Amino acid sequence: MSPPIALLLALQGSPELTAVRAEEAPHVDGRLGDSAWKRAPVAAAFTQKFPDEGKAPSERTEVRIVYDDDALYVGVTCEQRRSPLTAQLTRRDRETESDSFTISIDSRLDRKTAMDFQVSAAGVLVDGIHFDDVGYSSDWDETWEAHAAPTETGWTAELRIPFRVLRFPEGEKHVFGLQLRRYVAARRETDEWAPIPRADNAEVSRYGRLTGIAGVEDAAGVEVRPFVSARLVRYDREGGAPLAEPALVPKLGADVKWHPSQALTLDATLMPDFGQIEADQVILNLSTYETFLPEKRPFFQEGLELFQTPLPLLYTRRIGSAPYLPSLGDGEDALALPDPAPIYGALKLTGDLGHGLSVGQLSALVGPSALRVRAPDGDELEREASPMTSFSALRLRQDVSDSVQIGLLATAAKTFDPASAHPTLAPEPGATEGAQTLCPDGTTVRRGYRCSTDAYALGADATFRSPSGDYVAKGQVLGTLVRGGPPVVAPGGHTLDPGDTGAASSVELAKQGGAVRFSAIYQLHSEDADYNTMGYMWRPNLHDAWGYVEYVTREPFGPVQDTTSGLSLWYNENGSGVHTGAGAGLRTNVVLRNHWHMGARAGFEAKAYEDREIGDGTSTPRAGTLWAQADIGSDPGAPVSAWLWNRFEGTTFGLRYFAESGIDWRPLSELDLSVSGSLESRDDEPRFVERTDTELLFRERRVEIMSLTLRGTYMFAPELSLQGYAQAFLASVRFGAPWSTPNELAPPGTVVTLERLTRGGSGTYEPSFSSAALVTNMLLRWEYRLGSTLFFVWSHSQDDYDEPGAARKTHLDLGKLAPRRANEAFVVKASYWWG
Repeated sequence: MSPPIALLLALQGSPELTAVRAEEAPHVDGRLGDSAWKRAPVAAAFTQKFPDEGKAPSERTEVRIVYDDDALYVGVTCEQRRSPLTAQLTRRDRETESDSFTISIDSRLDRKTAMDFQVSAAGVLVDGIHFDDVGYSSDWDETWEAHAAPTETGWTAELRIPFRVLRFPEGEKHVFGLQLRRYVAARRETDEWAPIPRADNAEVSRYGRLTGIAGVEDAAGVEVRPFVSARLVRYDREGGAPLAEPALVPKLGADVKWHPSQALTLDATLMPDFGQIEADQVILNLSTYETFLPEKRPFFQEGLELFQTPLPLLYTRRIGSAPYLPSLGDGEDALALPDPAPIYGALKLTGDLGHGLSVGQLSALVGPSALRVRAPDGDELEREASPMTSFSALRLRQDVSDSVQIGLLATAAKTFDPASAHPTLAPEPGATEGAQTLCPDGTTVRRGYRCSTDAYALGADATFRSPSGDYVAKGQVLGTLVRGGPPVVAPGGHTLDPGDTGAASSVELAKQGGAVRFSAIYQLHSEDADYNTMGYMWRPNLHDAWGYVEYVTREPFGPVQDTTSGLSLWYNENGSGVHTGAGAGLRTNVVLRNHWHMGARAGFEAKAYEDREIGDGTSTPRAGTLWAQADIGSDPGAPVSAWLWNRFEGTTFGLRYFAESGIDWRPLSELDLSVSGSLESRDDEPRFVERTDTELLFRERRVEIMSLTLRGTYMFAPELSLQGYAQAFLASVRFGAPWSTPNELAPPGTVVTLERLTRGGSGTYEPSFSSAALVTNMLLRWEYRLGSTLFFVWSHSQDDYDEPGAARKTHLDLGKLAPRRANEAFVVKASYWWG
């Protein structure tokens, strides 16, 4: 189908390059010696975007494009006469300060989506996808090839991009949106073929055109990547049990990609294995809010941009996550923490149905997670930590016009949870009810009833973007439903019963381009809102508003290249009107001409209340805070670069200090090393400890945390790399003398102020604790043929945790990082790509 005439007229005046059909396909070796390049038109009219916007480039770039029935070929000649060539060798999909060339292709000519293909002077490949004009995700991956070669005057590169990757509509002739970019690392210079002013909030809508492609047949087909893996594991079992004997766990699986049409892609995975994925950072979360963790698994990363909405209804880390340690029967002891739930299989359909309608569908079946426990008689048995669950999400998005999009997103999580999987509790003497089932979360249900809940959510959203791209308005409304399982008491004290429905909404007005920019967001969650089973919901029962206004400069002056300065405001309260947070902050960030950057911020947070700490709706106090922070970083492109971030907070109960720093070192073009560390030391206001028969008890809290992370990558070749990772983590949480208030002054659901607390109390519970962890990982990755990879992975993790009450004088103890019982695994995984 040809692009609309109106769209072609809108592109008048933008640059154009014509691709020619090659009689014989070029041999992709990076050297441009094939005859096909000699008759191809040349694109050489580039413009600087940075650092000297609008000026001619410091180096000449020439680009030629040819094609055959199967693929698009791009030939690039990069002269480099005025600055040294930088060719940092690193693993695929990792951005480095290297000279590089990027071609971006809007194959559907919708002026909203485009695919990036980048090759560096060292031959390192990076790909990604643009969406919603200005959005970008580096998580998109495809199988294509490129090579680079040095020349006497610079470097050259050749790229081969299969048409099956581009997913364009059917038709005899095709016009693609096109952007060409050159990066000169020594000058931090970016040159564009279709110039886009830095102050504009636009990307794909400003691309030029690629014409001349005709007679290309539908290249849709099937790609299969089967894999085999073997995992040798040894677990450190809890409860003083001996180390588990090493076990060899073989696994077979496959990934499949099918293109039903050029505009649709179906991905499937059967028994996936993500053993090569780097472990998450060890953190200590002392808040009542869940930590958001980034998705690292390739199958779930790709296509996520289509499912993005203001309220995140889809959080794929829920699929195959590790459950919490379940409640056990009397006298039962857990021998280890639960493993992540196994993913049996998953399907994902993404693409364009035509007429501006995009679709995204994700389904996954996750098996139950079992836990080995020791019964009172010494026997070992299994308890279910999480049930078998099917996850589904359906996304539809319609382009009403170039400026307006509307969408729907529905999610469903269905559990399959036999009562026999959980311990049975005998009825108490004189009880009127029969035997009860002990659920993993500690609640009980009548024998034969389910412990798990099904969850559903449906949301509608809309986005408006002005023709200039500067002004944006977004909105979303959604409803939720829970079914089955026992009633669940939320941290805020509200009980969510089976059959309850809830609602949430979000609205945003923003100006994202120009010198003056702003954003204002308001979100509302009802008390019964719950989309956390498949999404990421910060909390229910909340009115939340925040915004900022900032001023941006892009004209260099003196040593300064860019500046950004602004004011931020926020306020939130629960549905009962209890103030849960408010504050304001000023900030400024500066980028210098020598590529250093620095920033400063200062502000305050007003006195507020935490309504989730006790769990029965009682709100506990948080002291007002004055804070200031500063950061500085050296030139990230230098062989050695460093950064430092500091934050100071002051309250009536003491000082809080947070610091992070890091050093990146590139001693060789094929070797990069980094070390980063963090330090946290804070004195907190009295925190809730326990409710006794007579009083509500609090204690002041002292927190100390240290973390050190090392990373390194050595590249033997663009296809062969060795990566190393290690993190050492120490934490100490100490509680001081008690504060208290009588129970009659703090019944459930009330607000406790600091003024209502007095020193002293009768509680005896000692909650102080300390912990330590050491995590290491080594990964050898070899792409032995295009799309086919061999992995060797070794991982080691150990921890040392003092239970609350075990040590009143906890402290940061480096001795806890000494070698000790640990979980270890060695994994070999091989995949082979047919496509």
